[in-house]
Amino acid sequence: MHNKKKSYKVPIMTDPYKDIRVPRVERKKYLEERGGGKPPPPKKNLLLLAVLNLLKKFVKVFGKTSKKEEKISNFKIATDSLKSCMKDLSEKDLSKDSNFLKNFSNAFKSFLNEYDLLYLMKKNKNEKIEKLIKEINNFYAEQEYPLGYYLKKYREENWHPFPFMAILKELHLDYKKNESKSTLFIWISYLEEIV
Repeated sequence: MHNKKKSYKVPIMTDPYKDIRVPRVERKKYLEERGGGKPPPPKKNLLLLAVLNLLKKFVKVFGKTSKKEEKISNFKIATDSLKSCMKDLSEKDLSKDSNFLKNFSNAFKSFLNEYDLLYLMKKNKNEKIEKLIKEINNFYAEQEYPLGYYLKKYREENWHPFPFMAILKELHLDYKKNESKSTLFIWISYLEEIV
């Protein structure tokens, strides 16, 4: 037999992944693993980072003052919202308007919450606010439930209690009859004095 040596041609290996596109995130990861990532930040950047860090701490120190201002601002917004609801009721009988009932209830609850945060945490009660809250909570106390009960409960329940609507209608009619001596007028005056 004839021994002929077969020669095999060894193909030159090309990169089998040459035509594959790698997303940028994977490319960055690949480059970082290979040492081709970003160079270390220059010393100027470190100085800038130190200054920014110092400014951040400075802002945190003065951030406490802004929280107090924020609480005052939130209380003012809640007070204005409650006052606006009372003024709307004084101008128009909204006792059967479900959106108004919800807004009035939300405004009262928000007013109570913001008052608690602002004044009770400092253990400094405001007599006018205390008097207003007491009057609203006990208005029509001879009924099964007073106004304050309905204003607090309305937000929690999905209901339209007729006694609540009747109380609001009475407040509106009282304002139309005795404007400057009406309960709504007095409450609105309290709210205007507070802010």
